[in-house]
Order: sequence, then C-alpha cells, then structure tokens
Amino acid sequence: RRFSKIGRIFVANASLRQNINNANATLNAINHFPIETTSDTIAQRQIKDEQSTNWGASLSYTEPLGKGKYVVFNYARQNYNNRLKKDFYDRFERQETFNEALSRNFKQDYIYNRSGVNFRWNKKNLKFTTGLNWQYSELKGLLVSEEFELNKPFSNWLPSMRLNYEMGAANSLNFSYRPSVQEPSLQQLQ
Repeated sequence: RRFSKIGRIFVANASLRQNINNANATLNAINHFPIETTSDTIAQRQIKDEQSTNWGASLSYTEPLGKGKYVVFNYARQNYNNRLKKDFYDRFERQETFNEALSRNFKQDYIYNRSGVNFRWNKKNLKFTTGLNWQYSELKGLLVSEEFELNKPFSNWLPSMRLNYEMGAANSLNFSYRPSVQEPSLQQLQ
C-alpha cells in the first residue's frame, strides 16, 4: 500500500507450502568380503511417510526521512512443521520382521519471529542499507519411538549491511553482509 507521502510504503506478504513424500522400497543386496571369504545378504522393505507444512507472514513499513533517506521497520514469522515416519522390515524367505533399531518416527516444529529496523540511503550512483534484526526461534522435536522430547529456544542478533555503487551503465560494485540461522534437519536430529 502506498500513501500520499512519497516513499511511505506498507507491504504485507504471506506464503504457504506443503510437501508430501511417500515411498515404498525394497532392498536386496549381497555383500562379498574377499579377505574373510564370506558374504552377507541384506533383504529389506522400507516404508517412508514424510509430510511438511511451512507457512509464513511478513510486514514491512517504510518511512521517508528526506533526501533519499528512509527508515524501514519489519517483522516476519515462519513456521516449519515436519513429520517423518520410516519403517524398516527385514525379510527372511517369505516372512518380514520389523527392525526397531533402524525405524524412526519423528516430529519437528521450528518457529521463528524476526523483527528489526533498517536505514536506507539512496543517491544517484550509491545505495546503502544497514540494519539490525532480532530473531527468536524455538525448535521442538519428538522422537516418538523413544519418547524423547527436544525443546530448544534460540535468540540471535542479526546485523546486516548492503552497498551498491554503480560505476557506469555496465559496471557496478556490490558488497553485502547478512547472517542467517538455520535449524537442524530431521536427519541431523535423529
């Protein structure tokens, strides 16, 4: 939304993404060990059920300060919900046995809230932005098969800076610094 004052802008964004990944696989492997002159056979059926739902929203408000100077206030929230169930069955002749040691059932929720302020300065050939964001995130996990719960909060200051200098029609110099924090994956947590 633009306002009557030039440069004053309010922006709102929202996103939603869902992913479902199911698989049913069969593993038949024969491993030969020449030094020991033995072999080993692996016969398994593997079932995977993985679902993830990610949604987020962000708000941004820009206030002009005059002569190419702006202050930008922002807020964002992201939710990542992941569920992974992977079952392994060892096959012997025509029978299957559930392999509890390899099977996993895991739930993970990662939520973060980020808010901050940026200062922008635009001149003819130069654009400079610097800012500071604070991010609070929380990682919750549950390893269902072992009844193990994980609840870990994180708090981070995230400074940023961007410089863009145009030296001509085809040449420019860019410098940017922007840290980010990424949660552990389901595989890392297991």
